[in-house]
Amino acid sequence: MSGRSRGYGNQYGGDDGGRGYGGGRGGGRYSDSRGGGAGGRYSDSRGGGGGGRYSDSRGGGAGGRYSDSRGGGAGGFRRGGGGSGDRRGPAPVHEVYGATQTATNHYEILPPKSEILFQKHLVELQPLSELQYTMEADARVAIVERALDKNHIDVDSVLYDDDRILYYPADKEPIRLEVQVLHSKVEWTLSIRPQGDPLNLCRAFTKYAAGGGMDVVREEEQLFDILMKKAAGAGNYTKNKRVFLPKDDPDAFIDLQDSRQQLSLGAMKLWKGHCQTLSVIQNGQTKVPEERTHQITLCVNAASTMGLEQQSLEEYILVSTGIRVTASATINDRKKAEIRECLKGLKLNATHLNYRPFKVKGLSDLTANTYEFEGKDGKLTNVTKYFADTYKIKLRYPNAPLMEKVGGKKVYYPVEVLEVCQQSVNRMVNEAVKARIGEIMTMPPGERIRYINNVVSRHFVENPVLKRFGIELSKKEMLVSAHVIRPPNLLYGVRGKKGQTMGIQVGQGKWNMSQSAFIEPRNVQHYGVIIYSCRIDDNLVQDFFGTVSRESTKYNMRLAQAPEFKWVCNGLSDLQARAEKLGKLLKQNHLDILFVFIREKHTGLYGDVKSCFDGMITTQVLTAMKTPIINRRDRGMEGHIANILSKVNQKLGGICHKINHAAVEVRAVQQMLGNKGDTAIMALAFSNLRAQAPRLKDGKSLIPVISALVCSVDRDGVSYVHTVRCENSAGNFDVCGRLTEMAKDVLDERARLDGTGRWPKRIIFFRDGVSDGMLNETIQQEIRAIASAYNEKSITPPVVLCIAVRRAHQTRFFVPNCANDATNMPPGTVVFDNLSIPSSVPNFYLLSQAGIKGTSHPARYMVYCDTLKDFDAQLQQMSANERLMFYAHFIYQEAHLFQRAQRAVSMPAPVYYASNLAERGGIWKKDELLKYLDLVSGNVGVTADVGGRIGQIDQQLKEKSQRCNIGFYN
Repeated sequence: MSGRSRGYGNQYGGDDGGRGYGGGRGGGRYSDSRGGGAGGRYSDSRGGGGGGRYSDSRGGGAGGRYSDSRGGGAGGFRRGGGGSGDRRGPAPVHEVYGATQTATNHYEILPPKSEILFQKHLVELQPLSELQYTMEADARVAIVERALDKNHIDVDSVLYDDDRILYYPADKEPIRLEVQVLHSKVEWTLSIRPQGDPLNLCRAFTKYAAGGGMDVVREEEQLFDILMKKAAGAGNYTKNKRVFLPKDDPDAFIDLQDSRQQLSLGAMKLWKGHCQTLSVIQNGQTKVPEERTHQITLCVNAASTMGLEQQSLEEYILVSTGIRVTASATINDRKKAEIRECLKGLKLNATHLNYRPFKVKGLSDLTANTYEFEGKDGKLTNVTKYFADTYKIKLRYPNAPLMEKVGGKKVYYPVEVLEVCQQSVNRMVNEAVKARIGEIMTMPPGERIRYINNVVSRHFVENPVLKRFGIELSKKEMLVSAHVIRPPNLLYGVRGKKGQTMGIQVGQGKWNMSQSAFIEPRNVQHYGVIIYSCRIDDNLVQDFFGTVSRESTKYNMRLAQAPEFKWVCNGLSDLQARAEKLGKLLKQNHLDILFVFIREKHTGLYGDVKSCFDGMITTQVLTAMKTPIINRRDRGMEGHIANILSKVNQKLGGICHKINHAAVEVRAVQQMLGNKGDTAIMALAFSNLRAQAPRLKDGKSLIPVISALVCSVDRDGVSYVHTVRCENSAGNFDVCGRLTEMAKDVLDERARLDGTGRWPKRIIFFRDGVSDGMLNETIQQEIRAIASAYNEKSITPPVVLCIAVRRAHQTRFFVPNCANDATNMPPGTVVFDNLSIPSSVPNFYLLSQAGIKGTSHPARYMVYCDTLKDFDAQLQQMSANERLMFYAHFIYQEAHLFQRAQRAVSMPAPVYYASNLAERGGIWKKDELLKYLDLVSGNVGVTADVGGRIGQIDQQLKEKSQRCNIGFYN
């Protein structure tokens, strides 16, 4: 029975609608979702029928399952859609606040029933040479295993970390070994000696209960970690850095080639596996030590790397280079160099021999017919005859060049008897490939947890290594107690009424601006357009900006209908020339903003734009592939334009929204920020070029580090000042050495802007990007650096609350027993009492964002230096649990203040700003930093700045950042 629209329409009911939340009705002109057709299950707005002119989600076609909005039909804001929609989104999550449960990807390790002792051994491999050499982990493992096997030591009982630590059952004779081995034409001394007293594997379970800290149980944890990695290896996995990859599983390889674009990957494919982390977690972290309980868990997550399937060498060369290595093919020096490059570092097998994998240099000038050598019978023979006589193999290409093996002795192989081993490939890939990998590895929660459960059940439940030592792994993922925080109420402007505000309630991590405007809008009267390295029809550009101009009035903005100019640039040199021309024009003419179109979000093109124009004029980069109208589609246009205008408004110094301090839900922000503006929010983030950094002969890396510090100006925590600096880490890239200077810069600027001339009495300091092992030391040093800034000004140091933010972990949350693959845990989910790590500081997980696609990733927060509670009567009255929940409320509310989006983000807004700013600093000075790295890598004795270059870059970054407001970086 078809539904008929009345007034503003109703999105429930309709033809064939119905199950779950039903399909849409026939739809009136102003219906948010008009529909009909076959309604899908659980759809927020499902299609059907002919939608009206102003529909947010215009209709048609058959609604799909779990879709936020699937389009089609003849209706729409501007043009008709058609067919059934293709956008898939998560099903709506019912509003459930308060206590709940969440499943995790942690699996409990059950202790052995009897005592198991291991003797620790130290492994040393030293080259017998004055020159310093390093050895790859695979080579170390092979050498150690061969040496143990020759000395009749049970290799299956050995637990080796691939580096310097080896464990062996204490009920057997300790290993004492010193032998000389040959590797890469260099003599090495291998020494294995017992060290310390035997370790009891069960003690890792009991030490925490006895009140031991993390440092006390460190060795037992290390032993357990090595044991679980060996167990993964026994499950037919090979290891590449931190990723475990299944062997002999063709389904694990995924072809990345995309019909939309040429990725130029050759024979490389995505190799899908898993990563695992041993975790010790505690229950009841706020209780006294005697009442806390501890568990050892294995955290498992899906992971991947680039790899090669097993294949013939000639097939690999053909796919990778397009060159056929045959008898009739002409292979010149250029082609040989191309083949040599694609073979660099690859492991090959000889199909006629049972040898270990080896590497080859490339093609030689010799062929199987022309290369002659003395056979075993003393007679002269060639390669063709040798293979026919010895192996009964008739070579197909006797006149093709031979492959030369890497090594001291010259050894040659015909191409047709060589094959590429199954192996991972550690090569840099471009942004397009990274984006494609992201598409494949973005797995819905249900699919991800099934994949993880499959890994655990297939390779760990009946694992021979675990059985050998009496250890079991739980078959089911852990369930932990959680709490869902209620979102804040936000404050927006009223459409058509500047100066007036209205409250908006957040629902499931996002909100709708359909009836609201920006609080402090900024007009755009003069702007320019550059089309960079792409082609766009002039009429589409005109149509787009005409639409944006009309839409801007909804948000109390005014954006001119047409740009002052439209330039087309092809290549970086052309863009730089236009930037120089624009710099001259800006001396006589005012321009509010520059819009730049690029084909897609490619870091190279994006970096070109930002490095050319940042500090000169505000830019807004738009991707032609995703921008409505430009990509000849209207779907999602209103929301997309709202996002663009939000970014533009912030970049021009406007304010889009604030926290509604009158609402009950925001007491945390009120209390943390105070009423007198005497509290500042700071965030510090790093960006470094670790991947390109040279490693010196003394083993230290010299890595230029870009550090960015932001500091709030207003009581609402919306406006920020900032500074960007550069320093040479000299191997320690966790501690910010310039923080005292940076703090003085931002605090002076804050005092100038707020008109008081005073520095804040309280600081909430967020720290991002510090490794777990360096957290405590880093935080303490940086808090002292902030205090030093106050002391140098003869000001009483502030009360500080420091919160470290960690996103580099593998923990994920899942809805328990959920039949819907697309459903994530709701935003605001906090776990602070059942999954925390044993530490001297309180810590908790918070999921602040609503997942757009894939599995939402919670952040872990660690509360350091909580002197704030000593000066706040309300905080003192709270229990430890209540105080942690209070901080979680504050962080969650800060995640709603990111000005460029109508949704909560994955971490507090100031942390986001600092991270973007640090990344932008790397873009500005990338060429200079890479030149510095080249200089350092050629100078063995370098331990400090070279020629003052880092100092010059530091000063340039500081000056450039002063010419930009915080909106530049978003």
